[in-house]
Amino acid sequence: MISPHQLHPIAHRAFWGYFLILFNFQFTFGDLFALQFLPNSLGWWMLAGVAEAGAVFRPSLGLLRSFCLGLAVWNLTQFFPWMDAWLPRAVSLLVTLVILYTHFQFFTDLAALADEALPDSGRGHALRVARTVIVVVSILFSWTDLMLAWVPMTMAIAAAGLCAYIAVVWQLWKLYRETEPSLL
Repeated sequence: MISPHQLHPIAHRAFWGYFLILFNFQFTFGDLFALQFLPNSLGWWMLAGVAEAGAVFRPSLGLLRSFCLGLAVWNLTQFFPWMDAWLPRAVSLLVTLVILYTHFQFFTDLAALADEALPDSGRGHALRVARTVIVVVSILFSWTDLMLAWVPMTMAIAAAGLCAYIAVVWQLWKLYRETEPSLL
């Protein structure tokens, strides 16, 4: 059983990890180099730490640590856009599947921890909804390559994705705030 006090640092790192992953701002200099303002690699590395810390309470969360570290290394390719052309499509598909699984399992375990630490708050349910939203939006974003010919669809998916990402990060922020020792 986890207490709100024990969940607080986990929720804090989860919030910042997902903030870095979901809000990716960059300047691209041709096809040679991209300057990342919020690098995804740092976000995945932070989530690896969350997975390790949460494994004490949810062993299945500990299994995500290696996925998160692998995704942190994979996302170093963000700095070099020209590498995308060199990577086989099968590798990109595998990485997309790992990302989907990691989001799904991470939020499932985090929701279970929230149910234990804050049983009457409804925070676990909100995180399960956030889990579904992030997985659906991630699937839609992976399909945008197929729909690039139709710009309105791409714009609609981008707008829906931004709203969904804000909602997901908001749920993580609320979990962080609800577990603060000063509020308990």
